[in-house]
Parts: sequence; C-alpha cells; structure tokens
Amino acid sequence: MEQQTKDLNYYKRLPYRLRLEPSNDSDQEKYWLAGYEELIGCKTEGKNEVDAVENLYELFDEYIQTHLENNLSIPEPEKVRMAEANVKIKKIKVIVTKVKREDDFNTESENTLAQAKDILIETVEMVA
Repeated sequence: MEQQTKDLNYYKRLPYRLRLEPSNDSDQEKYWLAGYEELIGCKTEGKNEVDAVENLYELFDEYIQTHLENNLSIPEPEKVRMAEANVKIKKIKVIVTKVKREDDFNTESENTLAQAKDILIETVEMVA
C-alpha cells in the first residue's frame, strides 16, 4: 500500500475540531474567536461567525504551509468518524459561501448561519 504524502491537501481533509465563541473588546463591542483545538496558535477573530471562520480557513493554510516548510510537527485529530465530519464540514463551507455572496445580511442570512452553527456543533460533538 502506498503511503500518502502529508501535504496541505492531506491536512485539509482531516476533521480538526473548530472552536467558535463570542467575545467582547474593551468597548464591549462583540466579535467572534475561531480556532482549531488541536493546532496551538491557529486562532483568529472576526466581526461575526462567518468572518471568524473565513479568517481561520485562510490562517489554516498559512499555518500548515509554514509547519511543512520548517519541518515542524503538525498535530492530527483523532480519525473518529472522519467521513461523517468531512461531509458536515463541506455543508458548512457551502452555507458560509452562500451567505458571503448575498448582497445584504438579512433574516434569511441569519437563519442560514444558524443552520451552519447547528451543523458545526453536531460535528464538534461527534468528534469530541
């Protein structure tokens, strides 16, 4: 059996546990924090859930590339129910992309994000 190369695409397929939580700055303005629990230092923020997760996706690529280029260890999540987690993550990406393309953030956008959040919570609980 041929051993798979551990490149960026390999790590993108792994079901890392995404943590998303609200926070407030010193002026009590709400913002969101996003990070992968297994990847120390791979954390971002955004003005809403979508921004925080999009920023995290961008940072993930940089994080993995930097670690690969410098021969640094990259933690991998447990491979529990990986296929199910990947399907759910793809659904979330489709939802986030849909909301991002909308001209106005409206009630439908809020409902769509609520759906993504529910899927995200299910995925985190499934692999936790």
